[in-house]
Amino acid sequence: LLLLVVVVTTIVEVEGQTCVVLGGSNIVDGIKSGSSRVFQFDCINIDGTWKELSPLPFPLFNVGAAFHNGTIFFSGGYTYATSPHDDDISYTSIPMNYTFTYDTMTGNQKFITQMNKIVGETTLIEQNSMLYAFGGCNGKFCIEKFDDNGKKWEAAIITPFNVTSGPGICSFGGEVFVVGGINAKGKPTRLAHTYNVATNLAYGLPHLLVGRDRPGVYGRSLTANGHLKVCAAGGDYLSFTKSGHYLYTSLISVECLEIAKGKPIGGWQLIKLLPQGRAGASLFINSDFNQYFLYGGHYIPTVHTGGEVFDDDMVLTLNNEQTYNVATSNGVANWTMSPFYPIPSNFGLVVFTA
Repeated sequence: LLLLVVVVTTIVEVEGQTCVVLGGSNIVDGIKSGSSRVFQFDCINIDGTWKELSPLPFPLFNVGAAFHNGTIFFSGGYTYATSPHDDDISYTSIPMNYTFTYDTMTGNQKFITQMNKIVGETTLIEQNSMLYAFGGCNGKFCIEKFDDNGKKWEAAIITPFNVTSGPGICSFGGEVFVVGGINAKGKPTRLAHTYNVATNLAYGLPHLLVGRDRPGVYGRSLTANGHLKVCAAGGDYLSFTKSGHYLYTSLISVECLEIAKGKPIGGWQLIKLLPQGRAGASLFINSDFNQYFLYGGHYIPTVHTGGEVFDDDMVLTLNNEQTYNVATSNGVANWTMSPFYPIPSNFGLVVFTA
């Protein structure tokens, strides 16, 4: 089977510590199924804070989600259909382009419109009080801007960077950061950019230390000096070995880049390795930048194959959470891992003020 694991989670930061997860999926024996469940929880103090909200109108995974104009928007993603297949059930992913709003207080959901070109894998970003959608369209990577007055998406614009799917995306300090993903040759890329949605101009950042498909990405300002720090956690990696085989694995490394006045300071720097490799996870960093929270995602153990295909039965979803404490009581930085999500992974995630 061709490896096709599309995992996109969205984090949009507004001051506050409340998280909402929408939908999700599970991969068991290479079969992906979706969920329509919605949960709200404390982003940092996870244990005992889960509250189930009204379900989505249909199962969705890899859906884009953002907090905009006082409510949650969700758009795109995949749903699925089932059909008999031999003695088993076949699941078929169906790309979506619908946009809804979701009221966490009442559970009310309202269909707004459809995206123009973007379908399936979607990331929603609020920037300068405007809502933007990033995703694939006709083999390219595109952006659409939401018209709040007309309640519709404007014409899609093809982005100027060389990526077709799977980058980690976050918005901070007036810029959108697009990190890693899959390039036009179908391989994980080391490219990283800042992107100005107003001018449609992309500026290159130093290359990642390793190509990452679907890394968890997040950015915050450093409280000490006001510099910006962007981190990329995990991601899937593919390389061609000298023996003529391909190596697949979910990375355990995390690398961060410091930026001052729009310019990078040096290159990407590694922090302590994850206890478990993962890709497509959601990364959240607290305001003091001394704790990192990595939610969900999927895991591919190190696999050697004779070509660019392998049995995707090896892909596993993860429903745990990993916390990185920059400084602990004994002065040693470490990651801890604990149960996280009461349903499968690959969800849309929004951070907002409750």
